[in-house]
Amino acid sequence: MMGLKEIIGVDLPDAELAEELAAFADIAAAIRRLRTLDLTEIHPVVIYDPTLSYRSRAS
Repeated sequence: MMGLKEIIGVDLPDAELAEELAAFADIAAAIRRLRTLDLTEIHPVVIYDPTLSYRSRAS
């Protein structure tokens, strides 16, 4: 079975990996909270459209 280091692709000593994971624990908790939000009625501030630059301008 793969270990955590192989899954996330890092080559750090165990103690340093533990420090890094602890440093990002607050960020992971915030992401989990954000994923619980119901945003079905909220419109995004930015809408990404990769085809926008390829459209001809109607002038």
